[in-house]
Amino acid sequence: MSSKKGTYENKKNKKRAYLNDFQKDETGAYIYRGIVYDYAGSEQGLRSLKVRLCIFGILTLAALLLSGLIRVPGMDHSVYVLLPYAAALCGSVSVCWAVGCLCISGISIRAYLFQESIEKLPTRCIFTACCSVGALLGELAYILITGIEIRNSGCIPFLILQSISITSTLLLRSRIMRTRWHQSNETAAKSNTPSE
Repeated sequence: MSSKKGTYENKKNKKRAYLNDFQKDETGAYIYRGIVYDYAGSEQGLRSLKVRLCIFGILTLAALLLSGLIRVPGMDHSVYVLLPYAAALCGSVSVCWAVGCLCISGISIRAYLFQESIEKLPTRCIFTACCSVGALLGELAYILITGIEIRNSGCIPFLILQSISITSTLLLRSRIMRTRWHQSNETAAKSNTPSE
């Protein structure tokens, strides 16, 4: 019992470890004194990156939401279509959240935001793309098993939207993997910038 409680406390402490990077100054205000990552490029390049990531993230989420609105036979009766679709939708929300964390930062990003966005995005993208592939393959399997006429069932828009979701997620992952960041040693100087 005590070991489980200790494990829970360790996880809780690790989750909130970034709070130790905030220290009070003479006025009593909290200032960030932790690690800062700088984008290895220009501000214009970072803006362009953020726009692309937002487009890919929104396209992924929109494609999945729209495919959920289409009345497709497999979504009503098949767990192997519905579950991967639901997981892909949750994954796309997670991807958009990580992109949002990146977009609120400047050319420098605090370590905890870096971990939430840059470090976790590739894994979240792969998860979302794999779940979308699962939903697409599940729908195709359902069509083959039941012998439904593919042209008259609304399956084609569903399959197209799933393909768009997969493509945009993989493009987002590819773009984020090509970005370069370096750890800055000037944490005290960066700490006076507005909250990111």
